Amino acid sequence: MENKYYTPRLEEFYIGFNCEFNNHMQSKIFEETVCDVDLLSIIMDSYEHEDYKGEFSDTFRVRYLNQKDIKEIGFNQLNKNIWIGYTDFLLDKINPEYGFYLHSTIHFPIKQFRDSDKLELKFLKIYVHRYFEESMDIYKSDESILVFEGLIKNKSELKKVLIQLGIINEQ
Repeated sequence: MENKYYTPRLEEFYIGFNCEFNNHMQSKIFEETVCDVDLLSIIMDSYEHEDYKGEFSDTFRVRYLNQKDIKEIGFNQLNKNIWIGYTDFLLDKINPEYGFYLHSTIHFPIKQFRDSDKLELKFLKIYVHRYFEESMDIYKSDESILVFEGLIKNKSELKKVLIQLGIINEQ
């Protein structure tokens, strides 16, 4: 069975980071949460008082990026994949005020690629496509450019990259 979660390192936490938190004092189950000042205080307090032994495996976990996360950000899965070995997603009509039409595609590696020993097969790819007419064929763009190729472990990282690239706005 595929491991859906990993234990985040201390450096990964920030305000707005999506993770699951197991509050041992209350529910004793992992619940989805977004890090805020209070939760970061708990994390730093544990670290400062040497409760932290290099990981938070019994307290925090993060779900690896999956297709559901990409859809929640606003991308729609394409019926026909552009690349073999990837599941392709489209975000339609980015910033229409430019005078042309921008679209973005995410190419998410299939499970066999994500489990591969070859690093380059695990890379998620983000493209921006420019069209000069409103009707577009994603398979024949006027101009396409690879704007990101690399490893993205979780939904928070993907959102951060998409915001930095100007593909989505901060929410």
